[in-house]
Parts: sequence; structure tokens; C-alpha cells
Amino acid sequence: MTWLRLAPALGLAIVTQATAAGSIQRWTDAAGQVHYGDRPPAGVDAQPVEVRPGSTDTPADRTRRARTERLLEVIETERAERAAAEEKARAEREARAARCDRARRELAGVERAALLYVRDAAGERRYLDDGERGAAIEKLRAAVGHWCKGGSQ
Repeated sequence: MTWLRLAPALGLAIVTQATAAGSIQRWTDAAGQVHYGDRPPAGVDAQPVEVRPGSTDTPADRTRRARTERLLEVIETERAERAAAEEKARAEREARAARCDRARRELAGVERAALLYVRDAAGERRYLDDGERGAAIEKLRAAVGHWCKGGSQ
């Protein structure tokens, strides 16, 4: 809605500026002094002057441009840092999900198994008794709780 109200005023300003820029006149008075303006006095031979847009590169413009460039650099740096943090968080979520899946599979396997064993230093099987089996199950349940955030995944 605001643009609809501003459009005619903006169009008028552009047309007025273009008209004003094209209507600059140059004339010389009786004393030989050269004058410029948009309304020469009556009876004076005035020639139109071509006005080309010039550079308005003032110190304030350069300062503003430098500030804008610094701001854009800061924004780009923050954007890159945010993207890196999001990527790191995504990788951590994926690693956590993989650990959760592994802990769940191991727990399910231990709970299904009738007998559990571990290999000793000589490579021989040593079967776990009921107390050791229960401790192994509790350890795996704790791992599921840790990696799966209480088993909610």
C-alpha cells in the first residue's frame, strides 16, 4: 500500500530532475559575464548546456561505503560461522543417532541371547554368570539412555 502512494511522487521527482537537468542554459550579459541558470532573462541569447551526471564521491560517501563494506564483511563472517556451527551440530546429531542405534542393537542382542561370553587374554571364551549378564544389560541400558536421550529417539 505504501508503495502505491509513493510511486506517483517518485515518478514526478524523476521527471522533474530529468527536466531540470536538461533545461540548464548559458548566457552572457552586457558586461561580458557568463551566467548559468534554468531561466535566462528575456531578450538574451541563451544556449542549452548539456549536463552530465558527475561523481559525488565525497569523503562522507567514501566513509559510508567503507562502513557498508565492513558491515557486509561482518555479516558474511557471521553467516559462515553460523553455517559451520549448523554443520557441526548436524554431524554431532548424526553421530549421536549412530551411537544410539548401535547401543540399541547391542542391548537387543544381549537381551535375546541365552548365554553371553567374553574372550579372555588367551582368546578363550568365558561365559558370564547371571550377575555379570545383568551388569552387562544395565551398562547397555545406560548407554541407550545416554545416546538416545532417555530412549526417545
